[in-house]
Amino acid sequence: MTREPQAPCGLCSAAAARYTCPRCNVRFCSASCYSRAAHGGCAQSFYREQVLGELRAREARPDPGLAWSTAPAPQLWQRLNEEQRRGFQELVRTGPGAGAGALIPLWRPWWERPRRRGPRPVQELPGDEDGEGTERKKEPGKQRQGDGHERLAEQSDTIPQINRDIPPLKALNPNASALIPFSLVNVLYSYAFCLLLVNGDLSEEEMVEEFAEAVMLVSAVFNSNCVFSCTAEALLSGVEAVRGGPYASSPYAPVDAIKATAHILRGERGPESASYTLAALSHLSRTLGKAKRLQQRQSKAEAQQLFRAQKKCEFVLSWASDNGEMLPLLSVQADTEYNSLLGSVREVEETKAQLEAAWGGQRPAEKQALIQELT
Repeated sequence: MTREPQAPCGLCSAAAARYTCPRCNVRFCSASCYSRAAHGGCAQSFYREQVLGELRAREARPDPGLAWSTAPAPQLWQRLNEEQRRGFQELVRTGPGAGAGALIPLWRPWWERPRRRGPRPVQELPGDEDGEGTERKKEPGKQRQGDGHERLAEQSDTIPQINRDIPPLKALNPNASALIPFSLVNVLYSYAFCLLLVNGDLSEEEMVEEFAEAVMLVSAVFNSNCVFSCTAEALLSGVEAVRGGPYASSPYAPVDAIKATAHILRGERGPESASYTLAALSHLSRTLGKAKRLQQRQSKAEAQQLFRAQKKCEFVLSWASDNGEMLPLLSVQADTEYNSLLGSVREVEETKAQLEAAWGGQRPAEKQALIQELT
């Protein structure tokens, strides 16, 4: 069995990438690359988290005059004693494979986790225009839809809650385009890639804003009202947006997001096969709503863009709710595109590795003049 060649470091491009940053998924080769300026923002956040963890582990008493959760790293460093500083430096020195990196568990996407069976007694209700609802008790296993029929509710705590009262598509647009499923594929691709980008962490406002910013950049449905004619076109649009943006840390990351998209579209076997797609779009809609409210404090124009994106997400959610039987076909088409693109990327990376081995580096040696003028 041939071993897949290691991708180059996403920060220096000079060595094979041995590690993956658990916060932003960038592939890198060493601790020195991890701490370089190009990765400074993410690394500083990581260092601050480790300092706080070290302080808690040693039962350090916080200074009443210092906000430990938000204080700048230099101030936190000054509060550490020599033993704590040595311990922290040892964590950083040992690198992400041991030490500091071992403290952060890698996130496993919810669509890859086994589902636990059992009824869920509460369902999320739509609230304001942001989609942020409250909860109330209702009959286990059922959720009421906008057209009056009932659908089996999600039965697992491992996937996001599906929105209630999803309106039928005909209530939103009686003459909806036949190309909507390809817009759905593009939106799901942006959701999968960007959720992997933030390592599944949307617990802080900064991460919600980063996730929403990335989604708006990756999805042409959201940022340019683009319409696609097939599944492959919708997926390639997302791949090219990732490659041309600031998030392409590895040549395989954009392709892996296609596999994730196919997995979400495929869902589970049986009558709930559409639940993964409905859960993903519901989760995306609510997160865009949160990001919109956060942006209202800074930029009304960006908040309006997020609002429009949320409404588009809810539109494709209605289509998916009404046309769940079409999702498996979209999944097969996405799998086909994944296998095709993965083969192309592997071929390019193998050729690149051979050239770099021949050159002795990433670039060929500079050509020298055969005849030099003597002075």
